[in-house]
Amino acid sequence: MIEVRGLTKSYGEKVAVRDLSFSVRRGEIFGLLGPNGAGKTTTIRVLACIIPPDSGEIRVNDHDVREEPLLVKASVGLLPERTSLYERLTVMENLLFFARLYGVEEPLPQIRELLDRLEIKDRADEPVSKLSKGLKQRVSIVRALLHDPPVLLLDEPTSGLDPMSAEVMRSLIRDMAARGKTVLLSSHNLWEVQQLCDRVAVINTRLLAMGSVDELSRKFSGPPRVRLLVQEVSDAILNAIRSINGVITVERRGREILIEVEDPEEAVPAISEVVVRAGGRILEISVVRPELDELFVRVIKDEVGQGSGSG
Repeated sequence: MIEVRGLTKSYGEKVAVRDLSFSVRRGEIFGLLGPNGAGKTTTIRVLACIIPPDSGEIRVNDHDVREEPLLVKASVGLLPERTSLYERLTVMENLLFFARLYGVEEPLPQIRELLDRLEIKDRADEPVSKLSKGLKQRVSIVRALLHDPPVLLLDEPTSGLDPMSAEVMRSLIRDMAARGKTVLLSSHNLWEVQQLCDRVAVINTRLLAMGSVDELSRKFSGPPRVRLLVQEVSDAILNAIRSINGVITVERRGREILIEVEDPEEAVPAISEVVVRAGGRILEISVVRPELDELFVRVIKDEVGQGSGSG
């Protein structure tokens, strides 16, 4: 649904995106991660045909952004980082106006259904100027969905929202993907990206890493770890764990033991068995998977290290 090959975009002497390539499948939620100024918003604006690329081949819903911009725009529902609604118009007036621009016939049923799903149908006759940021964001996502686009481009969709509004937005994103829509989102909320996205791309003007969270974990976090909490740690328990095939390192932290292993599926039952034989009482045992924010920092640090080493 989205194909990006060699996207480059500059503003004067400043390179915003350099030779960026990725693809997003139908029904997939794909996250763009990167520090401020990494090129996330620029990439979304190119995909939405708001700005042209300097070079590269970019297709959305099998349409070329250079040669078929109107068809691309008809295929895309865009939620920009800053809501762009007419403040003096009511919610309904805004949505009817944009529905006409999209060429939606008989838009009222669609508008009412979306307002109901986003729990704002009772605000339809209020001026947008009186709405909170969270409610404006909900109206903006309704606007993006009016023409039932197959592709959604969401730039910081929950930025600044209260927890209830953010959860409503996340629920809608999951629902849209379940219905077969392709969702590309950028976000600084790494927990949210981890919860929502099938795959992520970490960029800093160029692509640094791409894959599922598990794939990035294996690549950047080293061996998987098992966390073991026991009632009392003894030398016999530590030595028994070290003797297991596939155990790499054993680190004690009070009553907690962190164990690097080659294969956690094989290691967990083996660790449980030898700890019990050594007289230990297991309170908790689990496989530790790094959070996305930890992976993100490691990817960026890795790039900085490579850059300083090559400069």
